[in-house]
This record gives sequence, structure tokens and C-alpha cells, in this order.
Amino acid sequence: IAEFVKVVPMYEISVMIGFFTGILIMSYFVSKCLSAVNDAAMVIIEESNNQIKNILRTNCKPDYHKVISILTKASLKEMILPTLLPVFIIITGFAIFNYSLDYNQALLFLAGVMQSIVIIGVTLGIKMTIAGGAWDNAKKAIESSGKKNTPMHKAAVTGDVVGDPFKDTAGPAINPIIKLLSIVCILIVVITSI
Repeated sequence: IAEFVKVVPMYEISVMIGFFTGILIMSYFVSKCLSAVNDAAMVIIEESNNQIKNILRTNCKPDYHKVISILTKASLKEMILPTLLPVFIIITGFAIFNYSLDYNQALLFLAGVMQSIVIIGVTLGIKMTIAGGAWDNAKKAIESSGKKNTPMHKAAVTGDVVGDPFKDTAGPAINPIIKLLSIVCILIVVITSI
């Protein structure tokens, strides 16, 4: 740890600003992942209602491919901003530090960003995956014990509604964003040092 502190001094203002910037980036990304699930679900509910009305009127078969296509497009559209905005913030932060202070301070900013992205990202990823799985398993345990339609089961269903996006969306999405932002930081250093 002493060698690490010598390489990246945590008491530097640039490192601390980078560290808090990384925390904000990860918090923003996770919140947008969770809200993207809600937005995509609303689109699917609307399409499902339309298809049910159509089935009741015309007695036709449901169009599963349309639902899957809508969900795929909604998912991709919802994740454009949460992926590009952190990259833009890191590049802009580096440019501000590089031009207003100096190159070394800009590198310390990137070091702080990378530290917090890894520390907060791994912590959030593990927490969300485990918590989401626990909520899901709690609901299944209550259902298997024969306590369906009780207040306990209703609370577990509410928990599972939160737990599914935790373990299926936000938790697994953190690993790729850690890799992406780390590669962006490394590429900035490589390109600017040439």
C-alpha cells in the first residue's frame, strides 16, 4: 500500500476530484440501467395491451417477434447515453486538467477516476448481484412454503421487482463499463504521451 500511495498520492486534489468523479459516473450508470429496465417494461406493456386487444377482436395469434424486436431496440436505445456520457466526462475532465493545470495533474485525475471506477464498480456489482439473487430466492422460498397471497408474499414480490433488475441488468452491466472506462483512460494516456 505504501508503494501505491507513493505512485498515486491520494491527498492530491486532482486525485480526489477524479475519485469523486468516478463515484458519480458509476452511480449515474447504475441508476440509468435501472430506469432503462422500467422504460423498456413500459414499452412492452403497451405493446402487449395492443396485441391482447387485437387478439380479442380478430382471434389472431400473438406476434412474439414484434415484442422481442421492440424490447431489443428499446434496450439498445436506452443504453446509448449511459455509455457515452461517462466517456465524454472522462475525456472532458482530462482536457480541463491538462489545459488549466498541467499534464501531470491530468494524469492524477485519470488515476483517481480509475481507482474509484474499479473500487465502486466491483463493490456495486457484487452487492447488486447478491442482493438481487437474495430477493428472488426469498420470493421463491415464501411461495414454496405455501404462503402465497399473504402480506409476506406481497412484500417479497415487491422486493423481487427490484431484485430482478439488480441481478439481471445493473449488476452484470457494471463489468463491461469498468473495462470500457479503464480502456478509455489508458488510451487517453497513450495518445497524449505520443
